[in-house]
Amino acid sequence: TSFQWSNGAKQDNIKVVPLVNTSYTVTGYSGNCSNVDTVNITVNYINTNVTHSSIICEGGIATIRAGGGKHYSWNTGDTTGEIKVTSDKTTKYIVTISDDKCVVVDTSILIVDNKIIADAGENVSICQGGKTILWGSGGDTYLWSTGDTTRQIEVSPSFKSVYTLTVYSGNCSATDNVIVDIVPTINVSLGSDKTVCKGVSVEIVASGNYDYSWSTGDKTKSIIIVPTSTINYYNVTAYSGNCTATDRIVVYQSNSINVNLSDDKTICKDAVATINVNSNSPEDYFIWNT
Repeated sequence: TSFQWSNGAKQDNIKVVPLVNTSYTVTGYSGNCSNVDTVNITVNYINTNVTHSSIICEGGIATIRAGGGKHYSWNTGDTTGEIKVTSDKTTKYIVTISDDKCVVVDTSILIVDNKIIADAGENVSICQGGKTILWGSGGDTYLWSTGDTTRQIEVSPSFKSVYTLTVYSGNCSATDNVIVDIVPTINVSLGSDKTVCKGVSVEIVASGNYDYSWSTGDKTKSIIIVPTSTINYYNVTAYSGNCTATDRIVVYQSNSINVNLSDDKTICKDAVATINVNSNSPEDYFIWNT
């Protein structure tokens, strides 16, 4: 006896895996005799619907769904059609879906994107009324709490403020804060203008307790100068953190001082005499022998 199947097979039994309803015909031969028979295979199937891949950031949570069946069994132990998963690395999740007749196994891949770190920069201090530039890094796009979407922003707060930066890269986001503090305004004074005689030195002292930079190149709190011109200007800049203040003093040089007393006088005993001094100097002071 020999056999001939409609799919070309010649053995007495065959194994088939049809995807749709299919009929298989076999013809049997024995000598000059033959016979034909047909078998119909009806294919039942589950129309599954599985989330085959998801992308999350490190530490994020993804929802994976499976549908089309009555019963579900995940390799996580869950038995619902929807599960929430998290992982620090790319992970494969396997689900077995079944109904009253069929069983289907499907797979979902969870892809973990690289973690990103937002950096809004170091905290800064500015003077009252000043401004500063904040720089962000760590992502492809940026969003500041001011509404700006550029990597750098200029701010000039009137009080201590916190600025929040959110950075984005692909499906990932991260945030960071930077504090801009306000420091009090500083003041520096060199005092009143001075007049000195030609060739005489004078000390100029700056007020406060800061770092200093003079127009003479000196970096000290005070300087001693000998004026070389009739009118001499000296400037100082004081520094405290990011704050600065400036002042200027004028030192006049006087070539000579003429001092004249009033004429000689004769008075009675115990009477009072007034003696006047006449001088060409705008800043006079006098030492009497009395």
